[in-house]
Amino acid sequence: MQSTQKPNRKRCVRAATVLTLTGAAIVSSSFTTVAGSPFPLACASSDLRAWVRIERHGETGDVEPAAVGEGLLRLLEARHICGQQRISAALTLYESILPDPIAAQFAK
Repeated sequence: MQSTQKPNRKRCVRAATVLTLTGAAIVSSSFTTVAGSPFPLACASSDLRAWVRIERHGETGDVEPAAVGEGLLRLLEARHICGQQRISAALTLYESILPDPIAAQFAK
């Protein structure tokens, strides 16, 4: 038997927003890699941790979609700064991107 329940509009809008911003992030990051010098290992590690934090917030829905979008924009900015070999500034920016919701639960 097929469910007649309509999908939650707010959840659909959130998913569409995250997918759109993710696509933009992928396209933008590929330009940085092609145009710049090799991506530093420290930046790659911080980039991955920040990306996971953004994904977790998207999955848990504990922040507004706009905050997730802002996190993605800050991630792109940090990638750009790393591409300019300004590692210290980029690492600081990476760490400021959305706190980890899982770690925050254990800190309470």
